[in-house]
Amino acid sequence: MKEVVVLYQEIVIVDVVRKPQIPNAIESIVVKFHNAKGQVIGNSTLQFKSYEMGEEKFMGSSLDWVWLDEQPAQNIYTQCLTRTLDKKGFVYG
Repeated sequence: MKEVVVLYQEIVIVDVVRKPQIPNAIESIVVKFHNAKGQVIGNSTLQFKSYEMGEEKFMGSSLDWVWLDEQPAQNIYTQCLTRTLDKKGFVYG
């Protein structure tokens, strides 16, 4: 992976994965993760999903954070909670 874009001093996009067959749509972005002192300690992956993809697309991943921009169906919300349990993560939205 190589660095492709520097947005500003703190955020560096390492990789962008586009959604196949959907123009201008992004599936995921990898960014460098910094600690409070500004030292790079790893990468974070941002994944983009839509509720229309169905409950199955929300299964299987262990996640630190989930951000919901709209109220999902109960089954999708339950999957989001389940994905964050082992890491004691957060679901916002």
